[in-house]
Parts: sequence; structure tokens; C-alpha cells
Amino acid sequence: MMNIFRFSMTISAMIFFSLLASVTFGQGMINIYEEPEITTLMNKYKTWNELEEMVPAWRIQIINTDDRRKMESEMRRFKSIYPNVKQVNWKQVSPYYKVTVGSYESKLHGLAFLDEVKIHFPSAILINEKISKKELLGLE
Repeated sequence: MMNIFRFSMTISAMIFFSLLASVTFGQGMINIYEEPEITTLMNKYKTWNELEEMVPAWRIQIINTDDRRKMESEMRRFKSIYPNVKQVNWKQVSPYYKVTVGSYESKLHGLAFLDEVKIHFPSAILINEKISKKELLGLE
């Protein structure tokens, strides 16, 4: 494993210094040729990503109850314990009220915070939802 790492680092360093030398001394030129099909696919991918508003992501659900007062109480308690978490949302899926917090692109990042949240909210779980890109980036 270590030999593969050293080999890849050596190759990376050789490529870097050869590019540096060609740029520094002006002796080399790099030409990149791209197949037209690749260009077409990349343009389609870019267009699709610009149109797509929602993306799959992870949230932590801290409570799922049919008692609205309990939901509001737990939401206030969460906000007092974690004042830096700005994404605290609730929704009603009749007859239940659900409170979700945070937004994580990967399950691994969500699980890291879930372990901490479970100290105060033992019934908290990680759920997969579609959320807006802006919310995932923290722009909302």
C-alpha cells in the first residue's frame, strides 16, 4: 500500500515539475484534444445541473411526534443546545410533526453530527431527503 502511494506521489511530482519547467522556460506547449461526444455530454450534464433545483442529501430527524407542543418544545431545546445550527425545520405529515436539522451531502458527515445529537436526543435518526442546492450550500 505504501509503495503505491510513493509511486503515485513520485509520478505526480514528475508531472508537476515537467509542467512547471515547460511553463517557466517557455519551451513546451500542452494541447488538449477533446472528442466532440465528450463536449456534448459535458454540456448536457452542465445544463441538467443548472435546471435541477433539488438534490439528495441527509438530515437528522430529532423528533417524530403527534403532539405539536412537544415538537415545539424539542425544537426550542435543540436551538438552545446547538445555536450555531441554522437549519432547523419542522413539517407536518399528518398526524405527525417531524423536526429535522442540518443538511449533509454525505451520510458520513451526517453520522458524525448524529453521534453528538444522540447525547441529548436519543431517538434522533439520519434520514435521506431531497433538498434545495442553496440550502445544502448554506445559502438559505
